[in-house]
Amino acid sequence: MSDQTKKIIYIVAFVLITVLLGFLLYFLFLRQAPTVITPNANEIITVNGLPTANINTGKPTYINVNGKLIPAENINTAAPAATSEVAKGGFTQVQKINEDTVVSPTMSADGKALYAYNPYDGKFYRYNTDGSKTALSDKVFKGVENISWSPDKNKVIMKFADNSTVYLNFGTQEQISLPKQWEEFDFSSDSTKIAFKSMGVDRENRWIAVANENGSGVKHITSVGDNTKNIYINWSPDQQIVGNYTESIDMERQYLMFIGQNNENFPSTIVEGRGYQGKWSPDGEFLFYSVYSQDSDLKPTLWTVTGKGSDMASYRVNLELNTWADKCTFADKRTVYCAVPQNLPTGAGLMPEIANSTPDDFYKIDIYTNTKSLVAIPSGLYTATDLQVSDDGNYLYFKDNISGTINQIKLK
Repeated sequence: MSDQTKKIIYIVAFVLITVLLGFLLYFLFLRQAPTVITPNANEIITVNGLPTANINTGKPTYINVNGKLIPAENINTAAPAATSEVAKGGFTQVQKINEDTVVSPTMSADGKALYAYNPYDGKFYRYNTDGSKTALSDKVFKGVENISWSPDKNKVIMKFADNSTVYLNFGTQEQISLPKQWEEFDFSSDSTKIAFKSMGVDRENRWIAVANENGSGVKHITSVGDNTKNIYINWSPDQQIVGNYTESIDMERQYLMFIGQNNENFPSTIVEGRGYQGKWSPDGEFLFYSVYSQDSDLKPTLWTVTGKGSDMASYRVNLELNTWADKCTFADKRTVYCAVPQNLPTGAGLMPEIANSTPDDFYKIDIYTNTKSLVAIPSGLYTATDLQVSDDGNYLYFKDNISGTINQIKLK
């Protein structure tokens, strides 16, 4: 055997030994342990190697294996849990009802389909649960960035990238251009009026205002000045309150105040946190909201506070569920469904976009009893927005933030 051949053999042996040692080091020390997820508590547990079924959290434990949540007791066989057609608190089938990427889906007036904007052809459609669709108008609107729907679903206000603002009535096909400085629209509960911010160039010309649905009959409510980021347009069901604003107490707490149409002196309340997002219950008895604070590791947490009557703003409850109010919807005056991220890092409240691709589970909340329950773990990985519940309560609809399609889960 020549010296050159010996050198080649030595080199090949050295490379093979190096690769083998590298693999052993990775396997023993660097391999990432699987993540164990407790859906009821949104907890994360990391263990060395595969976890066993006797991990005692007091709650059902699931493990994320290659993008699928598998019960801990099944980890030895790695067999997925049975998937139910109806949401019962475990793995649940999800059905896609359209192929289009849509924007701002909302339940139709009859509660049997969804309306949404298609950004590719610039039209609004009715998407039926059988996959068919019907245009709500022949009009084309390219480049819409924000959409506000009326409660009767017969009107929309569209905001474009250049701040152009257009009102459209699907019943009459009336189309009206509104002032560019108007923004953050909300329709009244009877769909006949709109509340909004009128943001003039000068601080003295910035107002919260109301008007008729088509923009006529403008009435200034209160001056905004430089506080626009602390003011939230949110018309109450009884139409007495057109919005809220927050004012700092200290680093953790804020006053939450209510803005009436006629300078009413409504009681204020305190919110323990920042990043306020709020929505009214259908009867206006409660304000449902989320904030983040140091106590929640800067993760968004859901709360309720009484919304009217003699106890207005006096009784608030921490629901201890980490998600944003914008990821929730009311099914009726006491029942809320929420998409809850399976895992939120510390500080997520400061950057909501961090959850734009985080898989969600679905929870049901009773705001009368302040109880919550896990409704469904989707059969795939979905990041849910724009939740809607059918009028008969049989289906939960949501937009998948990744694909942009509308999906449904059977509740009953």
